Amino acid sequence: MSRAPQRGSALLLILLLSGTVLATALLAAKLKRNDETQREQKTLIALNKAKATLVAWSVARIEDTGTLVAESPGELPCPSPYAPGTPEEGQANPNNCQHGAIGLLPWRQLGSERIVDGWGQPLWYALDNAFKVRRNANELRRVNSDSRPSLLVYAADGQTLLTPPGEEAAAVIFSSGPPLAGQVRTAHAPGTHIDAAILSTHLDSAHGRNNAAQGGPFIAGPVIANRGAPAETSRLNDRLLILGGRELLDAVAPRIAATVRSALAARLQETGSYPRPALITALGCRDNDPATPCLPSASACRGILPADVPAGSWLPAWFRENQWNRAIYYALGSGGCGPSPIHLAAAPGWPAQNHVPALFILPGAALGSAARLNPPQPPYATNSLASTRLADYLEQNQSGWTLPDQSVFVRPGPGSNDRLYTLP
Repeated sequence: MSRAPQRGSALLLILLLSGTVLATALLAAKLKRNDETQREQKTLIALNKAKATLVAWSVARIEDTGTLVAESPGELPCPSPYAPGTPEEGQANPNNCQHGAIGLLPWRQLGSERIVDGWGQPLWYALDNAFKVRRNANELRRVNSDSRPSLLVYAADGQTLLTPPGEEAAAVIFSSGPPLAGQVRTAHAPGTHIDAAILSTHLDSAHGRNNAAQGGPFIAGPVIANRGAPAETSRLNDRLLILGGRELLDAVAPRIAATVRSALAARLQETGSYPRPALITALGCRDNDPATPCLPSASACRGILPADVPAGSWLPAWFRENQWNRAIYYALGSGGCGPSPIHLAAAPGWPAQNHVPALFILPGAALGSAARLNPPQPPYATNSLASTRLADYLEQNQSGWTLPDQSVFVRPGPGSNDRLYTLP
């Protein structure tokens, strides 16, 4: 055989081998991408499941389980301080956790199965003080629609704020992902799992964000250094999901509305009439102390829901302790308030209603930078007074507290987080 065919065969063999190596490399890269995609998808599912579980637990808080304080919807459990694999893992901290405390997701406390991310790592969790579980009935901190969290979260650039005023986080849920280079996870501490990133955005300045720092501010990963370059490295691989304070209060609102409806219906059945509204200008209704009575005003037809009424069925303990009534607009158009009729204007999908016996409006969380308490909280004190400006609570229907009584009401429209309910 001549050497030419041999050289041709060798060249063909080399080409075949090269093609096989290239195909193998491409397949490996594709499989790696598929594996990473699956891990990311599993992580996203885990984060959303944890968030939904937290919200469901908060909404379903019950009146009393033999504890020293009535359990209120809107509260969230403290993070779990217990290491993975221990019998206590997933139980919330039984002691009082601090603002912005970071620990493992208290999945066992939530009545959930253990939730892990796409890398098999348990989820972490940071909690704002405004929504944490109250430990006793005399605690000055209230959990209600006036509650305003302060946890901040930034995008991966370290400067774009994902939680602008009115959208601050009540809780942040983290996936720590796989260990970064040099990150040893033998210790049960946030710093060995959750990352820090130093992001230089200008030559003369730097912004540090550390997800392991109690109280934040936090940063949404991943953050990649030298992206696209051969030396590309991951500087922060935490994924996170925000549970906003406004979002939590929106979820709790139907539970609050059902409680108010039930209390007013019971009062109507017992006495034959609805109670008169209370006045937000009355000290017992404005202050931060539920021990001071907030009674109906004999002459009021517009005001807030009274916290106290003469003997009879009324509001549950958790409702009174947290002063949920303080921000609920309440209008009466029946009984002695017949001369102050209530009319509802027509709206898309809703006909006009005349001579409505009574209605109440639940405000959502304060929008933008509006503050409903002065001085603001924290610090928590009995002398914090609620605003008497209805505009600090409602986006429409802003007459009836310190202005002449409103007679024609409108249903909350786009851009409003208020909820209006009529009573028979």
